[in-house]
Amino acid sequence: MQVAGPLGPLRERLEAQGWRVQPQADWLDTVRLLDRDRPAREQVVLPATLDTRAETLLLLRDGARPGERFALRLWPAPAALDDGTPLWIGTAQVMTLARPFDAAALWRPELGDRRAFDALRRALDGAEAVEDRRADGGMPVLRVRTATP
Repeated sequence: MQVAGPLGPLRERLEAQGWRVQPQADWLDTVRLLDRDRPAREQVVLPATLDTRAETLLLLRDGARPGERFALRLWPAPAALDDGTPLWIGTAQVMTLARPFDAAALWRPELGDRRAFDALRRALDGAEAVEDRRADGGMPVLRVRTATP
């Protein structure tokens, strides 16, 4: 995903569609991953990094199956538009709850599963958004503008 403009309007639109912001996980959240009695919905999604930086915005929505979430992660891009409009890059992921070694609960991304992208696209229907393909022919890219220059 690529976003041009402030994240506030995007966040508000997605929250109105059932997505919710997860604040950055802290050390207490990490310890709670060991709590086997804690419901899956209350287990945090650990941060992901891009060039050593955690995402600026993490939005979650329950998936269609138990133990499944859709996640949208956004990071600042290393550039801005000519008029100073900020750019953001991100990813939409299907996350499933796993318990490696029967220990901590961890939300793991499912590679190649497009359902989170499709849910995001539907949530942004009617917004200034265009779906395209990456130049290398790979995964689809959703380009969104949240502010008019």
